[in-house]
Amino acid sequence: MNQEIYETETIGYIQISDGSSHLLYSENPWENIWNYCQEKTCYITKFIMGFRSHKETIFESSDEDGFFFVKSVLANFGDTRSHQRYIVGKVYNTNIICQKWGSPEIQLIEEEEKNITDYKPICFVWKKNIQIEPEIK
Repeated sequence: MNQEIYETETIGYIQISDGSSHLLYSENPWENIWNYCQEKTCYITKFIMGFRSHKETIFESSDEDGFFFVKSVLANFGDTRSHQRYIVGKVYNTNIICQKWGSPEIQLIEEEEKNITDYKPICFVWKKNIQIEPEIK
């Protein structure tokens, strides 16, 4: 990976239940990590976000049924900058207890509860033997 990325992008440091670690960034998108977990039948145990030297632990696995992840980009009319948002959460049955984080400053913006039925399956990495499939509206 190009060393410049550490200075220009927010990086996700992800630990997996099979003992492997993965980086989440522009050249290794969420879909790669999701596919890896599906193929290996494993799940996410820890998620850390970092920008330059600032790092925050966003998620640590405990008693949840699964992990939830969505990345969004916001732009304001007349502003040349965009703002990235990461929504990360723990899934309990059909409820998601999630946090919205801003980037690159990596600050908690808001906490809320969501329902899995509002999201596509690629947003979820389930723990082993748990298969709760959201109904797509």
